[in-house]
Amino acid sequence: MPLEEYKRKRDFAKTPEPAGGAVAGGFRAGKGGRYVVQRHRATRLHYDFRLEIDGVLVSWAVPKGPTLDPAQRRMAVHVEDHPLEYFDFEGVIPKGEYGGGDVIVWDWGTWQPEAETPDGRQAVEDGELKFTLDGEKLHGRFTIVRTSGRGSGRGARERRESSRTPFEGDGGDQWLLIHKRDDTAVDGWDAEEHPKSVKTGRTNDEVKEDRDALWISHAPASTAEIDLSGAKQAKLPAFIPPMAATLSDRGFTDDDWLFEIKWDGYRVEAVVKDGTAKVFTRNGNDAETYFPKLLTKATWIDADEAIVDGEVVALDDEGRPDFSLLQEATGGQSNRFVYQAFDLLHLDGRSLLGVPLESRKALLKTLLRAADHRVRYADHIIGKGAAFLEAAR
Repeated sequence: MPLEEYKRKRDFAKTPEPAGGAVAGGFRAGKGGRYVVQRHRATRLHYDFRLEIDGVLVSWAVPKGPTLDPAQRRMAVHVEDHPLEYFDFEGVIPKGEYGGGDVIVWDWGTWQPEAETPDGRQAVEDGELKFTLDGEKLHGRFTIVRTSGRGSGRGARERRESSRTPFEGDGGDQWLLIHKRDDTAVDGWDAEEHPKSVKTGRTNDEVKEDRDALWISHAPASTAEIDLSGAKQAKLPAFIPPMAATLSDRGFTDDDWLFEIKWDGYRVEAVVKDGTAKVFTRNGNDAETYFPKLLTKATWIDADEAIVDGEVVALDDEGRPDFSLLQEATGGQSNRFVYQAFDLLHLDGRSLLGVPLESRKALLKTLLRAADHRVRYADHIIGKGAAFLEAAR
């Protein structure tokens, strides 16, 4: 099994690293894939360089980090394959566990093999892969080539000692990672001069201090690790006054903004505790009067305590919100009612008001139970507000 060695080395009851599911999808010759580089302060600092091939992240530990300087050849040690869920892992591996230390997503992007080595897995087995990177920090043509070791086969990797941190005398295959001389080459380029995460903008020190990041093991890789460093321990409030909209006379485009549909319905806040939800209008009045039993049995969310903000709409026969239908049905029970949930303000003993909206929404999406048709996740787009406005029109 491709991830057998990865799983053997880790106790997933103790480490926040993803356990990894079945290997799915994978590399198609000539098509490339994703790559990620994680800055990892374990027993010693190193950079974990990972290429997506055959449904796993084929990995090397690079002590001095990748460079854009063609004159600098970086030693790399071939280590065990990692699951795709590791792609955006950022957090703290507990002391005493394999690789214990803090990890940031130092760089990420896509890679593509060059014509001489079109099959990524075969090239790794043969000991030389030529490829191009297109990332946020790394760009251009690279070669990674084996110089010594016991072979690159999976069986050889599985014989390594699990108690040692990568590259510290574990007998792994020795490789060199080299940037070719091209238009993206930069003489003297040093990874240590670019210390921040491309995912959160944090340094390793900041990640180490803010240990409160939540790993959602069942979530897709794109949302699996959600930074909750802004969350604070707090008792469940009885009600949180919802944020009101500010009117604008025109749309705009801005990558710092999320854009959502303005639902044609009634704003409702659901306060969940011990399997039951109390619902409130925007003014804090009892919304159960208007939508009896719609959300009361809180089987629609995977949480013991939560406060969810959203909008109740009534859908017509074509699935579009219809305010007149909503008014007609208000006060009774109707299978036309749907709760469009768009924000998560509190979760299981933590206030999320200090967490960025994008992170709150990502977390909310993982908690809503898709099989419950009373509630839907209200998605958004990033940046393209003017285009979104035209589409809504």
